[in-house]
Amino acid sequence: MNKWRKCKLRDAAEIVGGGTPKTKVPEYWNGNIPWLTPRDLSNFSGRYIPNGERNISKVGLKNSSAKILPKRTVLLSSRAPVGYLVIVKGKRGKS
Repeated sequence: MNKWRKCKLRDAAEIVGGGTPKTKVPEYWNGNIPWLTPRDLSNFSGRYIPNGERNISKVGLKNSSAKILPKRTVLLSSRAPVGYLVIVKGKRGKS
């Protein structure tokens, strides 16, 4: 019989945070980099999420603390709303 081992989340996974590019700078938005927010997660009912409502540009990525994460990354929202879980599907609908 398997037994569960209690541990801190940081001991089982890499915790990565990021930040939103400034919304008042138009050059940071409407690029080709999918942008996911806790709101996108809360409005999604599937397991593999392909993208969010918005995209950011390369300039927006460079000028913020946003991160590009690989496909099949598990996302858990830690800001309001908290506790939503999805898996990044990857570009062009591939999982």
